[in-house]
Amino acid sequence: MTSQSIPAQTQASYDFDDNSFRTQSQRAADDPTGVPVFPAEEAGHNFMPFNIEYRTNLAVDECMIPFTGRSKETTLVKKKPTPVGFKVWVIAQHGFFLRWLWHVKRSPYKAVIVKLPSLKPQGKKGKIKTEVTLSNTQSVVFHLCNMLPKVIYHVFTDNLFSSPNLFRALRKAGHGATGTARPNSGISEELKDAKGSDKAGKGTLKYNEVRVIPTKDGLVSQIGWKDNSYVIFISTVHTGADKECTPKKRKKPANTGSKAQSRQIQQLFGNAATKVISIPTVAASYNDEMNHVDRGDQLRSYTSYEHRFRRGPWQALLWSFLLNIALANSFILQLKTTSPNWKPYTTLKDWKKCIYNAIFIAYAQESRARKRNRSGKEEDIEDPETHQKHIQREINWVWRGIKSDCLACQGFRQGECRPSKVRKGSYLDEVSGNAGRTGHHGRGKQTEYGCQVCDVAICNDPSCWYFYHTPS
Repeated sequence: MTSQSIPAQTQASYDFDDNSFRTQSQRAADDPTGVPVFPAEEAGHNFMPFNIEYRTNLAVDECMIPFTGRSKETTLVKKKPTPVGFKVWVIAQHGFFLRWLWHVKRSPYKAVIVKLPSLKPQGKKGKIKTEVTLSNTQSVVFHLCNMLPKVIYHVFTDNLFSSPNLFRALRKAGHGATGTARPNSGISEELKDAKGSDKAGKGTLKYNEVRVIPTKDGLVSQIGWKDNSYVIFISTVHTGADKECTPKKRKKPANTGSKAQSRQIQQLFGNAATKVISIPTVAASYNDEMNHVDRGDQLRSYTSYEHRFRRGPWQALLWSFLLNIALANSFILQLKTTSPNWKPYTTLKDWKKCIYNAIFIAYAQESRARKRNRSGKEEDIEDPETHQKHIQREINWVWRGIKSDCLACQGFRQGECRPSKVRKGSYLDEVSGNAGRTGHHGRGKQTEYGCQVCDVAICNDPSCWYFYHTPS
């Protein structure tokens, strides 16, 4: 199998557990990510970039569904806009959510097994370790890619997922990968030490300086870049060479480093707050492509469901995620369509209005119920034949079983608009306001009889019957 071959069969998996691979030290430190500490990779000499001339850029990230009720599957992620709720792993492109996996605790599914590039003794007994097991969090990226159509993808991940072993597995599956990395993800010891020194304020690297260390097998490139802080990238696509640079507009960093670094930044930017400088292409590409999932979250937040879900987890999943995803995805599709049959809608709010108006026009039916604040049925007033059958008192005057005021005694006729009922005893009402409501539109006789067609109360006085059914 070559480095760009695509396997015929894929491993299906839908639920993952972040905690099954946590060590005792991580549990004691309460590490919220559950990413194990991988041994450092041995440095290599030559890096062979993955050829992805025709590829699709995708991003993998986590998404939170707000839910504050009781559930065994709720997750707490601090420093998030939605800290409490259900976690979802999403692979997206330009805000369009392609596939997703629900985060389920204590999942029975196994993680991905990756072969090690170099064989060396592990442990006290000196056994040779040929394979390594990725954490379930890292395996999410691999399984999400396997759920998509079989083409070449360039996947962008953040430091929650990235590791040389994961990128090695993605490369063998036929996909390129780029992302930031943590010091404990198995990167080179030299880059790990440089990250620690910079964090402690003892770094010696210059601003915008790049250091590249490939893995021993030459499949993964490890790139250290000095920005405001020291950033570590790993990639199977970008080499990190000097010629791989992209002009970008950058803000002037704050003078928080050493005096030598502050002097260099001042010489580079001068008194300008921003300046176009050449930065590594891996950094520029990561900044441009890593926000695909965040774009979808931002788009849905403009017209989000404002009701907070505290009961019924299914409601949070259905109304707050699945329905909104369907609406947002359809909005993006109609916006990106080259030749639609209508003028594309530019906002999600207008697109939602278009959808529910079309649903009402296609499926709405005329209601048989009486219109609000209308006294009885008014459809047969202009039809003499139907109205003549309607006013036959000996047939349609029946016992209703509900004691109500006679409408004719109040002066109302069929189809005439009535005022809305006012809540009795409203604030600042006059005490005598309920008295003297007799006469025209006043209080009528209490009766349990009425017209069965109009479903209104009419007393046993025949004059009230004909008065009510005679148009004004």
